[in-house]
Amino acid sequence: MTLSDLSPVDMEVLADMVADRVADRLANRRRLLTRHELSEVINVSVPKLDTMLRDGELPVIRVGRKVLFDPHAVITHMAAKSAPPATCEVCRNEPVVHHVPTDNGVVDTCDECWRFVGPNSGQSDGE
Repeated sequence: MTLSDLSPVDMEVLADMVADRVADRLANRRRLLTRHELSEVINVSVPKLDTMLRDGELPVIRVGRKVLFDPHAVITHMAAKSAPPATCEVCRNEPVVHHVPTDNGVVDTCDECWRFVGPNSGQSDGE
């Protein structure tokens, strides 16, 4: 059987099978990327990528003077940075500013609520 013996439907099925196989191989292959390759993957210009790199906004792997990127680590890092800020566990309105250790663990609080849950919350200012 040759390719010319296949019907259009069979050709489409074969093309889909090949595409799936290639996608699986690429997904399972971890490869470090250069600046130019990463800029294409995350759809950011190379100058913007250089600025992010200079500002320490990206996880990098240095091999001598060469700077390489793990695309999975970069995307995970960027997603974590773009997550909405955590809200205060006490008032549930304000963004978290303090991580206050208590007898029951750490409580994330805003500026207004942190003094009510901290270790000195039961003491007055004069004590």
